[in-house]
Amino acid sequence: MTLTNRENEILGLIVEHYIDFDKPASSTVIASRGHLLLSSATIRNVMGKLENIGFLYQPHISAGRVPTESGIRYYVDNILRVEPISDENRFKMRNIYLNMVERDGGRFRGAINFISSQAKQASVGFLPSKSDFENDNEIFINGVVHLIDHFHFSEVSKLKPFLHVLEDKETLLPVLKNATRRSKTHVFFSSELKELDLPPCSLITSPIRLADGRNGALLVLGNLTMRYCDVISLLEYTSSLVNDI
Repeated sequence: MTLTNRENEILGLIVEHYIDFDKPASSTVIASRGHLLLSSATIRNVMGKLENIGFLYQPHISAGRVPTESGIRYYVDNILRVEPISDENRFKMRNIYLNMVERDGGRFRGAINFISSQAKQASVGFLPSKSDFENDNEIFINGVVHLIDHFHFSEVSKLKPFLHVLEDKETLLPVLKNATRRSKTHVFFSSELKELDLPPCSLITSPIRLADGRNGALLVLGNLTMRYCDVISLLEYTSSLVNDI
């Protein structure tokens, strides 16, 4: 499905408002966020169309709209623009990464800890075995505590599906192997990976090409409203650090 430029801009503003504030967006709020020069009535009409096609929904009658998973999927695939990290931030982040490599005893383990510390999300790294034995695969995990912050869990039991997936590392293996065969970063939603049996969330993967010929992967696991632009930029930059250093 293809939206008009106006519909793309309004959907993008609604998704970004939801990512920033975790609240529904009214037509008045959207009019103030962008440079649309449109009336609230016109924006409401567009929001109504986006709701009819399943990209938005209204939690209750007096509320604004929030994006559905389909709306966020469309945003990620068609609207999101990933900005490269500035030279100043690249320099700072490289130094942080190198310090973590020295502290954590290896550039790959350092990369996983670096990603979780910068993205404030759970992160996973995968290195395939140098031999033919699957048991020699290396999987590193960090930042599980961030799941509590992002999912607003009121009961520990709601963490169980995530803890199970991260504890039983083999469960994530198909997703990680899939990432090694891709040429670039990719965003998955848990609804597309039913074998993981996770509540609604996002998994962003990025391939790693190592000097010894192995293809590894980095993965970030977080909520549907993570800051996709920042996380994708971070993963791509970290991949380049692991490859180059």
